[in-house]
Amino acid sequence: MGCEVTGVFANDGVRVHLGVLGLNEQQHREIQSLRRNIAELMPYLAHERLFVSLNHVASRINGDITATHIAALMPWLNGIEVRNGSRLPSQNRTAAALAAAHRKACIGGSDSHTGRGVGRTWVEAPGARTREEFMEALHAGRVRPGGGEGHYFTMASDICRIAASFYGERIHRAIQSPSDWRRHVFVMCAVVGIPLLAIPFAVALAHFILERRFNRDLLIDLVANRALAAPELA
Repeated sequence: MGCEVTGVFANDGVRVHLGVLGLNEQQHREIQSLRRNIAELMPYLAHERLFVSLNHVASRINGDITATHIAALMPWLNGIEVRNGSRLPSQNRTAAALAAAHRKACIGGSDSHTGRGVGRTWVEAPGARTREEFMEALHAGRVRPGGGEGHYFTMASDICRIAASFYGERIHRAIQSPSDWRRHVFVMCAVVGIPLLAIPFAVALAHFILERRFNRDLLIDLVANRALAAPELA
């Protein structure tokens, strides 16, 4: 079994998303009790010999992560997600540079929250035919990521899908119960609100502007911190 774990630096509250593979239900429960303190979580994951990757490292979704946080994580990591299907190519390049500099396995994942991109970005182990062979290849770094990356329209599409699902469900209920006046009011409001569908595109644009800025600032911090200096960060 595998899952994404939100770990927290207890001293400043910065959150990081970790991909954990090869765990069982008991380990999952223990992880939930430890994840609020990275200093306790990471040694446990290493002791259990679980595969741990740092996901979408150059994204704002991790919070105000800095080179110092990354330096604290590096000794405990087996891999870094270098191909994220919902993040910008520039963010993935930052992750790839870190993975190369620190000789970590390169992982890929769709990071889909709407079902749109599930399976479109992945990590594969050439020649592996069983779960055991796949996990062995992961720990040995004999894996490679594949699939697409994110862009402006990826986020806009996801937001539109969520909005369309919400409106579609409400309109369907209105059709099923035509005598309910509240449903008629909702349908009328939905029609009047059609021009507001432009909002998801504006939100997506603002999101990616902030993502680019965060990636740039993190790069500057990484270069300034010689312990994490990686080649070809530009």
